[in-house]
Amino acid sequence: MDINKCLCRVAKEFPEARQRCIYDDEKPVLYPHRFANMVLLMGSRRSGACIVGPDWFCMLVTYVLILVPSSFFLINVASRMHVIVLVIGLLGASLTVWAFTMTACADPGIVYRRRAGQRASHRSRAVSPEEPQLSTDYSSRTSMRRDDDELLRLGYTMCSICEVPRPPGAQHCYDCDVCVEDLDHHCPWSGKCIGRRNLVYFRAFLALLTFHIVFVICVTGVQLANGEPVT
Repeated sequence: MDINKCLCRVAKEFPEARQRCIYDDEKPVLYPHRFANMVLLMGSRRSGACIVGPDWFCMLVTYVLILVPSSFFLINVASRMHVIVLVIGLLGASLTVWAFTMTACADPGIVYRRRAGQRASHRSRAVSPEEPQLSTDYSSRTSMRRDDDELLRLGYTMCSICEVPRPPGAQHCYDCDVCVEDLDHHCPWSGKCIGRRNLVYFRAFLALLTFHIVFVICVTGVQLANGEPVT
């Protein structure tokens, strides 16, 4: 049973075979759409409005592990103490959930191939002066092949799986089945890999989660030391 197919049960388009060459068609969608082992819930691939990975079930488990203890703490502990404690606890939980959501749903930096006839899109990073201006005339496969050759001469490598020229530092994630710029690692708890475009959110999540856990433990310890029950 394909767990991603269950997620896309309401999708209008769900390819049975995984797309070997991941294209950026720049078309926004309002329904789940699968490419490789990823699922685009809404938005466009380039914007990465909401992309979840193959381990999306673990992502839901992570939400439960954050929200359930935090809710118990806010209701049974923080609400009985000074209002500042409640505000800090609520703010810490909210920011932790926000950082995790951005980590789990943002585009990690997937390397796409443009379709024939598609003009070069604006990328999130600045184009270096030495990078060649790629041809915008894609009336045939020849121009795309010529652009690939130019990129390969600049140090790009061709992925034999995705069939896309990937920039230096990009690697193929075999779990997500896509190439990702500056791939750090695949994180099952966030559901997908951590790369160039969601690494900052991942680090923010770790920092906020650490602060939130320490805060909860300290406040709960103070309440227990005062002889007050935690129920």
